[in-house]
Amino acid sequence: LIGAKRCLTTVNGTNALICALHNLDIGGGDEVLVPPFTFIATPMSVLQNGAMPVFVDIDQDTWQMDPAKIEAYKKEIRPLFDAVSTTSGSKKVATKLTYVDDLTLFAKGYNARAAGVTVIDQKDAPWVIRTVGYVELKKILESQGNYAIMFGGPWCPNTRAVIDVVNQYAKKFNIDTVYMWDTRVDGNIFHLRDSKNAYANLYVDLVNKYFPGISVEYGAMRERDISYTDKDGKVVAAPRLQVPYVFVYNKDWKDAAGNPKPILDQVELMYEWADMQSDYKDKDGKIGEHYKTYTAALDKLYLAFAAKVKK
Repeated sequence: LIGAKRCLTTVNGTNALICALHNLDIGGGDEVLVPPFTFIATPMSVLQNGAMPVFVDIDQDTWQMDPAKIEAYKKEIRPLFDAVSTTSGSKKVATKLTYVDDLTLFAKGYNARAAGVTVIDQKDAPWVIRTVGYVELKKILESQGNYAIMFGGPWCPNTRAVIDVVNQYAKKFNIDTVYMWDTRVDGNIFHLRDSKNAYANLYVDLVNKYFPGISVEYGAMRERDISYTDKDGKVVAAPRLQVPYVFVYNKDWKDAAGNPKPILDQVELMYEWADMQSDYKDKDGKIGEHYKTYTAALDKLYLAFAAKVKK
């Protein structure tokens, strides 16, 4: 009927659409134009493949997508498409974009904030630190398994001082991913780890729910807690984690008494770029003391993580 040598049978039309899109290599970063006047399988098959459905209104005479509206949308996005396209023969093809955990993108973000200092470069490859958002972080904290996680961001000089070492020592222990969450979700104003922020509840509720019994540097200094007032007028508070905060996590871990202890170990040390260098001489004439202290803490942390993974 259509001249094809082979076909694939599926259990239903939804799976047929999913398979067809998958065979076309449709996935993350792609958009698929779909009609709004359709069965739910049409947009869901696009989402199932990780792409984004874009609704195009129908032509009232044909009940199909309106060609004029398709062309108008293509004209609107053409400048963006051209910017990320390469020429293949007589056609332009969209270049697949890399995720934010790409070494080059991390290097640009961190080096731009470091006032002429190169924090990250090609010597740090392969890069195993992957940025996650708030919702992604919660999904990780609710999932089975062992995870290496870091809180921090390029705005923080203490994070800039150690991020390359965190990456280096993760690879030393064959850890392929360190998930990184920035408490300043927009890099400047939207700082969840701040009692003055209208959304401080997101930070407070996350720490209280997922990190029971957590021990932090400011643990005994309750005035350092992050807090918010709930709808009943009650003040809800959680310990202030200092960034960079590197820890290993499994939601099912417990202490010797059987109490929840999801954080097996942590590193919560704050150093500046200069004094984190291995050749830095302090006022007492000691060489690289902060570097030795931090890398020893990472050794201990990742060794504990690796031991748990093997079990």
